[in-house]
Amino acid sequence: MNTVKISFKDSLIGAVINAVINYFVACHAFADKLHVPMSLDLISTTEVSVWGQAVSLSFGLGAILSFITAKIFSSHTLKQAPHLKPQISSVKLPSLITISLNNTMFLFGWFVALAVLWTYYFGVVLVPVMYASIIVAALAFFVTILVEQKTKSSLLHRWKEVA
Repeated sequence: MNTVKISFKDSLIGAVINAVINYFVACHAFADKLHVPMSLDLISTTEVSVWGQAVSLSFGLGAILSFITAKIFSSHTLKQAPHLKPQISSVKLPSLITISLNNTMFLFGWFVALAVLWTYYFGVVLVPVMYASIIVAALAFFVTILVEQKTKSSLLHRWKEVA
């Protein structure tokens, strides 16, 4: 297992791609506004906010990227270290679902907590649409790197358990 390394730089390309995609998604979500609130002092609303986008983003990316990262990392590792095939193939769908749920709930919890703290300390702060979209893109970048690193670490841990 010591032949398999997790590299931070391997996550950068995916993180940049997700940042760009989520920048445009946020631009579209905020398109009808002049300014966007960072957060809202409401528990339930149809109004869009930067932190609201971030919470949705963390949930969606956490779930989807866990599976994508697991598949790509397993495939890449199998090519580099074919002797690990028994360990890699031992990780089945229930384990991947567990990894995905752990990543998703971790991110969702942190983003909700940060949004609540932001609202408590700063209240409703309006930012221009471009800045709001850039913030969402930066959060997508961060989420992608975190999910990839956590997923790869979880896979390595499971592979070591089987070995």
